[in-house]
Amino acid sequence: MTVLLAVAALLGLVVWFQNLVFRRYGLRQLRYDCYLNRHEVFEGEELHLIEIVRNQKPLPLPWLKSELATSPWLDFAGSKGIRTDRLRLVSSVFMLRGWHQLRREWQVRCRHFGWQGIEKVLLVSNDLLGNVTLSQPLPIQSWILVLPRPYDMAALPWEARRIFGNMQVRRLFVPDPFFIEGVTEYSGHEPLRSIHWLASAREQRLMVHRLQDSQDQSVAVILNLEPRRSLTRFERSPLEYADAIRLAATAFDQTLATGVPVEFITNSLPRPLPEGLDLEARQASASGAANPMIEEILDEDFDTGLALESRERGWYRSERAQGRAHVYGLLRVLATLQNQPTVSFATLLEALEYELAATDLIILSFYIDPVIEDFVRRQIALGRRPRIGLLSSGEDEHTRQVSAGDLDGCVIPLYRIAHNLREAALASGLTVGEAGIPEALGEAPENGSGEEADDVAAAS
Repeated sequence: MTVLLAVAALLGLVVWFQNLVFRRYGLRQLRYDCYLNRHEVFEGEELHLIEIVRNQKPLPLPWLKSELATSPWLDFAGSKGIRTDRLRLVSSVFMLRGWHQLRREWQVRCRHFGWQGIEKVLLVSNDLLGNVTLSQPLPIQSWILVLPRPYDMAALPWEARRIFGNMQVRRLFVPDPFFIEGVTEYSGHEPLRSIHWLASAREQRLMVHRLQDSQDQSVAVILNLEPRRSLTRFERSPLEYADAIRLAATAFDQTLATGVPVEFITNSLPRPLPEGLDLEARQASASGAANPMIEEILDEDFDTGLALESRERGWYRSERAQGRAHVYGLLRVLATLQNQPTVSFATLLEALEYELAATDLIILSFYIDPVIEDFVRRQIALGRRPRIGLLSSGEDEHTRQVSAGDLDGCVIPLYRIAHNLREAALASGLTVGEAGIPEALGEAPENGSGEEADDVAAAS
């Protein structure tokens, strides 16, 4: 009996000592790092999230759990984490010996445009007997910018392609016969069909039309994020905010192939940078935990188009330029754009009345009202080619009158091709959930498995 009591006392002493040691040293000298291996992707693309855990002490950790709080639109292959409208919780379990390192890679798919990333992680560990539970929250702030994916033009019907007008037919090396800039004296090299007979009679010498070069053509994409002003009781718009953003991205993408200069105008502003990417906050932080690769975007002055002037007037307007760098800058603005207007569309159109220089206007709007109608008529009178991509069904009387009147050629009812847009999104590489189609109408997303790399021994 005495021996049993002694053994029980010894076991109790060992358990107490083990609990004391684990409570005091369990999470000490534990290093955890988590980051995304890319800083910018398009919707539907995949990347890797890497977790690295280092146990830099002789005391083992028989059970360590990391609970990641990530953006809800990041899909982790092989994980059935909890998802809400604000975040997704993803768990990972490690077993660490003393002086041991583990590296784990997750295959992650980006399902929606915008700033996506990891906000924080909670580390939870138990001792050998499960008597002591330790936890430690860690800020991570590793972000990635997901750009909106343009629609596949080949999958869109002709009715939708009308919105992009003549951007796909651009002459680079000859004058454009449809843009007459003025009159000049005949030099002997112009074709006879270019002779301006009335001017020749007036000047008593041969005069010819001077044609603009096609490089003078440009397009302005004007996005109206203001909701409809008059809603019918049972009205439902088949196109949503994400559709409007992707249509604008498609317009930008078309200019890459043709080289037409483009500018972007909208009655909203990009969202502020996430807290972990804010340069002032990072300088004030001791750890500077933001993803260092994102600095490539910040170093390019991400807020170039969002100058102080844009913030003061309350709406965004980019510069008019061409090329891949400019288009990617516009896609970044689209990815971070607020889905609510900051000023009314009427205020925006009034400010643009005498400032537009583009030859083609693409207006994406959920409604048509007298203000938009008058603006379009004035732009036609100035020689521009405006087109209105109507994103909503437009059952009000005024929209029906405009669509059936003399502006019929300018109004493209994009809401009628809602299903085609989903097919074009799938053709572009988006999954059923990313394209906004109920999963019953398409294939279910594929599920992979998390991938754990070999353990790596590490000395402290």
